[in-house]
Amino acid sequence: MTGRLRFTQYLLFCKVSERIEDSPLSKALPPDMVATAKPDWQRVNTFSPGVHHSPHYIFHGAMGQIRTLGGIWEISKQYGLTDDLKQKTALHVLALWQHSGSYPLADDYINGLHDLMEESKRQNILKALPKLQMPLVETNGSQVTRTMFFPNGHAMDRIHGYLDPLGHFIRHGVWERWWPDGTRLLYGHFEDGEHHGRRFEWDRDGKLIVIEAFNRGQLSEYVSDNLEQHPDYQIAQELLSRNRLTPLP
Repeated sequence: MTGRLRFTQYLLFCKVSERIEDSPLSKALPPDMVATAKPDWQRVNTFSPGVHHSPHYIFHGAMGQIRTLGGIWEISKQYGLTDDLKQKTALHVLALWQHSGSYPLADDYINGLHDLMEESKRQNILKALPKLQMPLVETNGSQVTRTMFFPNGHAMDRIHGYLDPLGHFIRHGVWERWWPDGTRLLYGHFEDGEHHGRRFEWDRDGKLIVIEAFNRGQLSEYVSDNLEQHPDYQIAQELLSRNRLTPLP
């Protein structure tokens, strides 16, 4: 919830020490936000004597992302990244972690920040960042749509859903993702929080690479070869051609 780091040591399965540290990300946030946030600790790494690698957890890359983000901030000072924008990008990374429940979307966002080093792309990012709401939440009756963005203003991930009686967002309806240039990456569906129905995936060049089918969260079909012969190939082509997003105005 804040990017703080917790380190815990165990001996014979008994906790012997614990410390909590600020990270570059938590230091970039408003102090009152860090002080009042309700902790939601997520395991990133586990190391044991004689074991030279950690299991791959859903937030396995989070600490590396924080280090990368800190490096981008330091370098980008000379390119016009103000303290306000630094704080905003920190908030965006937190929102992406919370939205996806894992770290890969934040990876795509942070990779997009590297474009600050390229003069041809820098101004688009500096112009888009102040306008970005992460997530952008839109409602239409009981339907809720949540959209996440790349630093350049292109939509990254959009999911439809509804709020349950406790106010929790439940994924229900179309799920879409895009590459940074606005080309479609994924099109699928959720039903009451579970993958359901067809899902199509494309590479960066717009080539269809996977057709899948789900039944209430269970994968029932996976096809990656001879997709031109698949009965739903034409549907995938139509989806690709009719939806190439442009940045925010």
